Amino acid sequence: MRFETYLNETKNMEKTMIGFGVDNNYFILLASKIKEILDKKGLSYEEVKEKHVTIAQIPGKYPKDNLIRDINKIKTNVTFKPKSLGIFKGIMVDNDFIVIEYSSSDKYKSIFNYIASKYNVRMFPGGIRIHISLFKIPRNSMEASELESIKKLPKIQASSVELFNNKFAIEYKKEK
Repeated sequence: MRFETYLNETKNMEKTMIGFGVDNNYFILLASKIKEILDKKGLSYEEVKEKHVTIAQIPGKYPKDNLIRDINKIKTNVTFKPKSLGIFKGIMVDNDFIVIEYSSSDKYKSIFNYIASKYNVRMFPGGIRIHISLFKIPRNSMEASELESIKKLPKIQASSVELFNNKFAIEYKKEK
């Protein structure tokens, strides 16, 4: 029975996510500034370790080998220009996230549309919102306006394309 479960999990994946991996070095200075603000407020927080730009959240169940084949077709030569620092409400968790929102590009839209044509994907209310989650904070504990003192946000380059499992662990990574 255990072996059968293992084989099924290696063949199919459920509630996955595909995203662009980015180098954490882009965020060192920004993270320290945000930590100062959070510490002054006395808030508990958790820094997001595996920083990434989500391409698509895929709630259904699909063969892992198909997901990997499609990831291997995605090029990593995508650059993201910052738009703003803000707070997003967690959709699947009861927390908020401090995020950098990035401007959309035709290259990103094309990649998203490719994945959406192959799989059922979850959409944000209002459409595509390109972002990187930096910190997880308690729900409704902070307003985005409290981050306005931070002006310099990093422009980033994708370094990989990654497949995450339903526990947010990386299952597969395609480097540049």
